[in-house]
Amino acid sequence: MSYKSGDHYVICDVCGFRFYESETRKRWDGLRVCHADWEPRHPQDMVRARRDRQRVANPRPEAPDVFLEPNDVTPDDLDPMVVFFVLRNRSRIVLRNASRLMKRQ
Repeated sequence: MSYKSGDHYVICDVCGFRFYESETRKRWDGLRVCHADWEPRHPQDMVRARRDRQRVANPRPEAPDVFLEPNDVTPDDLDPMVVFFVLRNRSRIVLRNASRLMKRQ
């Protein structure tokens, strides 16, 4: 580095080396950096997001819970194929009419 009239030394905020002020640039985030550490601002920083409408399409209140008393459901009420399917696949399904379900398959 040779002497430059009116130029002074500055320290690069990224690498910490000493440079003349004319060899540095101010980066978009306000840091004074050398040419090797300078990077332009990414274009995605200027993109404005679109407003997202977070609405439920068909809002309805939640149905009340239905609790069964002991002996409300007997083994005869359950179809053995559907029970096997539920236990084998570890699924939780609500059976409203098991006979209709078996006719569809």
